[in-house]
Amino acid sequence: MRKLFSPGLLFVPAILVPMLACGPDPEPVTASNPPTPSVTAPPPASSTPPPPAEPTAEQRKANAKAALDAKDWAKAKVELGALLAKSPDDIEANKLLGQAFEGEGNPAGAAEAYAKASKADGGKDEQLALTAVGGLFALHKFDDVVALAAIATKANEKSRPLWMFLALGQNGKGDHAGAAETWTKLTTGWPDEPQLWAHLALSQATAGKGDDAKKTAKTALDKWKDANKAKGGKEVQLGHGADELALIARAQRRAGDNKAALATADVYKAGKDEITPSLDIERGFAKAFNKDGAGAKKHGELLLKAKGDGFAPGHLVLAAAHLAAKKVDDAKAELAKYDGAGAEGGKGHHRFAWERKAIEEWMSSPAMTAAPVKKGK
Repeated sequence: MRKLFSPGLLFVPAILVPMLACGPDPEPVTASNPPTPSVTAPPPASSTPPPPAEPTAEQRKANAKAALDAKDWAKAKVELGALLAKSPDDIEANKLLGQAFEGEGNPAGAAEAYAKASKADGGKDEQLALTAVGGLFALHKFDDVVALAAIATKANEKSRPLWMFLALGQNGKGDHAGAAETWTKLTTGWPDEPQLWAHLALSQATAGKGDDAKKTAKTALDKWKDANKAKGGKEVQLGHGADELALIARAQRRAGDNKAALATADVYKAGKDEITPSLDIERGFAKAFNKDGAGAKKHGELLLKAKGDGFAPGHLVLAAAHLAAKKVDDAKAELAKYDGAGAEGGKGHHRFAWERKAIEEWMSSPAMTAAPVKKGK
């Protein structure tokens, strides 16, 4: 009879095989036997690096200064432009921007940047304000000159140069009465300077205050002579040469005293081979408005010979000279040359706007427009 069981064999029902194949029962989960946490694979690293941190204002200034030292004006402007986009009133950044514009030869950009810096500073930095108004004045931006100089003079009441720029800006924009008030303040504060008195006389004359201008011009001439005495002359700082005398002569001429203007111009004793264009301009205009066409023409030609055909005031003097000789067509030709000239010419040029207007009125007067009478009629 066969044995149903072999001693070394154990009969396992088929239903239990899968259970046994899984191994022993797992340990029960208890407080002392917590579950094993599942491990998750880290996410893949991004292929795009994070953006760099935005430079600080000081870092941008440092970068701009380094660029300025390297004369890399474009890079300096980029750094400062980014800074000023967030802080438009940053004084130092605007000053640095002015330097960048200066470096690349852009005086308009430089003047605007320095002006912004000075406004943000409230005009307290005198040198910064002078740099700004000087640049604006050179560009004939007289409204801006007056606005900034008005701020700066409040912060620097004893700054003669700033007060002078204020007055010159007022003259430039045609406010000659306002300029006369400012020049009066200057002559009160610095009474020995003939140039200040000369500017006051010129502003008064241009504003139509002829009698006041004549009196002030006499004072200016006396101050000029005091400063030019061989011994014991007054010490002045603004100059006491031909240009100051020309201002006095111009004031006298605009006040209607051509004879006095010529006498004032002759006070100056030019050195050998010395050229005095400012005085020749005044002599030419005084003679022309005194109906001495030939004499005026000599000065106009002398100016163009000495300074070149592009010297606009010479053409304006010649226009007046031709009118004095009743040569209207020649006068028109010279006036056109003046209007087409550069920095010293044109209808809007402030220095000789009074003379140009007078010449234009003279040219259109009945004496010049009337048809000539033919002989025998």
